[in-house]
Amino acid sequence: MVWVIQNVHDNVQQTPHLNRAVLSALATALVSVLLTYFVDRRVEQRVDKKEAHSVLGMQLASYRLRTYAELAAWARERRMHTPAAVAPSGKQYQIEVQFLWDDKPNGDVRVSGSIDDGGIRAFLPLTDSFVVSPDGKFVGE
Repeated sequence: MVWVIQNVHDNVQQTPHLNRAVLSALATALVSVLLTYFVDRRVEQRVDKKEAHSVLGMQLASYRLRTYAELAAWARERRMHTPAAVAPSGKQYQIEVQFLWDDKPNGDVRVSGSIDDGGIRAFLPLTDSFVVSPDGKFVGE
């Protein structure tokens, strides 16, 4: 990790034309990812992945009932939903659902969801998604 930070620092010194704020933000993000990676084992003890995936799956199931037209409209708006959820265990989760064009505008819509418990797992949330084609069929299922 020290080597990576040193290389970013050296690049900032050698490339004054690059925005130092951008490189600094990249270094900060990299440190966050590395810290998350190294403490992930302790995180896994606190986050029940099976429960979290189940909660996310139930949330995404409600979007599977929507029409392509509705999902496409949300993709055009770049809409994002952030419902909160409480698992049967009582654990509270934060969910983020995004509606995106999968390849090109007015094509397939990808509904992508992520879930975390608000702790360090927020840096590396669990994710799931599905894709709906303009004819209303689920792609790849």
